[in-house]
Amino acid sequence: MDRSPELAPLRVDPVPGAVLVDFENLVYGLAHHHGAEQLVEAACLPTLCALLRELAHPGVRRAYGDWRVRDLNQFQVELYRNGFEIVQVLGRLAQGARKNASDIRLAVDAVELALREPHLRRFVIVSGDRDMIEVVRCLQKHGREVFVIAADWSASADLSDVCDRFLPYSEVQRRAGLVLNARPTVADRAFGELRAVLRDLLATERDAPWCGTELKRELLARHGERFAEEDYGAPSFQRLLEKMPDIARIEPRLAGDILVHPVAPVGAEEVSLSARGTGIRAVLPGQSQLVARARLANYRYEGDPERRRRILRAIHDAARARPDFSLAEVRTAMSAPDSGVGMRPGDVNKCWTVLYQGRAFRQTTHDAITPMQFRRHALAPEVTDAEQVVRIYERCIVYKLLENSRGEPTAQEVRVLLGLQEEDLGWCAGLLDEARRLLLAT
Repeated sequence: MDRSPELAPLRVDPVPGAVLVDFENLVYGLAHHHGAEQLVEAACLPTLCALLRELAHPGVRRAYGDWRVRDLNQFQVELYRNGFEIVQVLGRLAQGARKNASDIRLAVDAVELALREPHLRRFVIVSGDRDMIEVVRCLQKHGREVFVIAADWSASADLSDVCDRFLPYSEVQRRAGLVLNARPTVADRAFGELRAVLRDLLATERDAPWCGTELKRELLARHGERFAEEDYGAPSFQRLLEKMPDIARIEPRLAGDILVHPVAPVGAEEVSLSARGTGIRAVLPGQSQLVARARLANYRYEGDPERRRRILRAIHDAARARPDFSLAEVRTAMSAPDSGVGMRPGDVNKCWTVLYQGRAFRQTTHDAITPMQFRRHALAPEVTDAEQVVRIYERCIVYKLLENSRGEPTAQEVRVLLGLQEEDLGWCAGLLDEARRLLLAT
């Protein structure tokens, strides 16, 4: 098996062949490694398509995935323009998480093409899934040459050994001149998210401490996915909590269960509860706790207020420069070298969904066939300046906090969530009041 880790020419004669891309596997692998906000840049799709043309004459080109998913859908038009047949494979849910089903369809098509199309001499498979090993062997048994392109940080080592040539995806990125920093590992991110959710739960006002079984049950519901202690390297729930002594204090009980008490973080802000008739000083939750409580992880929330507001004002300026606009146009305008803005396409994606939900703009066309990023929009009539865009976005974030909190959040908590200063408390109280009225109206 030949590897191609360098930027050197491939020295491959293109022959009639089939290119089969498990695009769902590719996109999720890139998103987990680089972060969803850098997905468009990390994919380097034009460079990938150029490389595939070097490897095989266009006989069959297919891209597999659940194209209803936004992360995949944004690439659909470009793939189509590069001659790919878009194959819809509906994803399925397994234990609360989306399960990629594209690999099965790709495997069936590869074997069928090998049997029915003898002129296809080379197969290029873009997937790092270990399940592809038997597919590669089957194709080789029928006299086909098999190249594999996959993310080198997650591809199966056995798959890279069995194919005729393995091309790491980092080479595609180097050919595109791209240098991106990897985000923290999946395990690190998952543990960090678990810590935030646990801290948020323990900060909830209660008459008595949490019982271990009750806390685990609530943690499972709030964590939003399959939960197992062994995923975090702990044999039991108590051992998992012992890994977080800065968050939870454990009190054993004779009955076998445990009591779990919150631990106040060092340097945490305090807020007086004297207005409630008590002399107690309660810990004000940190921003990460409030992000978890508001369930903002899927919205790629930008907690730095200065950067967030700079992005929002730039979105307004790019949208205001034309009578109507699409997400793709705004993203291109903000990332253009001569724009003076100097932002990444992912910066727009961070804010677009929340602004759309907050009705900062409206669709001017209602074509269900056109991908969302190319649909035409116009700013809402009430958006008269960039500060209105900022207000709509931050009000929508406060709405999500209000909607997902068990009790009424305070203006101080809104301030911490938005990353603002004490002098901005009046602004936060106004946003909270607006969000409360919106919630009551729904």
